Amino acid sequence: MHALLADELRAYSADDPRTLELRRQIGELQKSTGDVESARSTLAGLLDDLGRLYGPDHPATVRVRDGLTRLAP
Repeated sequence: MHALLADELRAYSADDPRTLELRRQIGELQKSTGDVESARSTLAGLLDDLGRLYGPDHPATVRVRDGLTRLAP
């Protein structure tokens, strides 16, 4: 997945919706495989970017924030 993300970043900007969605999917995959620390890191970085781009109340931001909250210890 990280190789795919690298390809996406070469083709599109880091702020492109396709790149942002791929980052979310990577975080969800990390979570589903039990790699909670990596998922937390991936989703926290994504949350910062979504908040910067769309604001705190945008559905994408809320979705990632909620998913990150569920990862809290």
